[in-house]
Amino acid sequence: MKKQIASLVLGLAALAALSGCMVVAAGAVAGGGTYAYISGWGEQSYNVDVADSYDAALRACSALNLHVESKSRSLSDASISAKDGETPVWIKMEALNPKVTKVRVRVGYLGDEPATQRIQQAIRNQM
Repeated sequence: MKKQIASLVLGLAALAALSGCMVVAAGAVAGGGTYAYISGWGEQSYNVDVADSYDAALRACSALNLHVESKSRSLSDASISAKDGETPVWIKMEALNPKVTKVRVRVGYLGDEPATQRIQQAIRNQM
């Protein structure tokens, strides 16, 4: 009985720890990967290189009227910092291989999933 109660308590503690940190919605999308929303960051993999994802992200920022404050790109990663009004937006890109890039988006300090999804959709539309 004690072993069952200990297992139940441990399971509930693990569930509580995960429930606040991770929500995952998976499925195939035009980008070729799955979408995940983890700790305030929306992640999506796209079947393009870093340069193409970076260009698409910049076009998406323009289409959404986001004010780009800083940007950088190398061969294997890129980042964009922008503002949506007073709300900060971060877009980070990382090459998973030469033809697949993971794009991570965060809106606001605590994360805003609907806004993050909107930006990921705008990036997807620009590819």
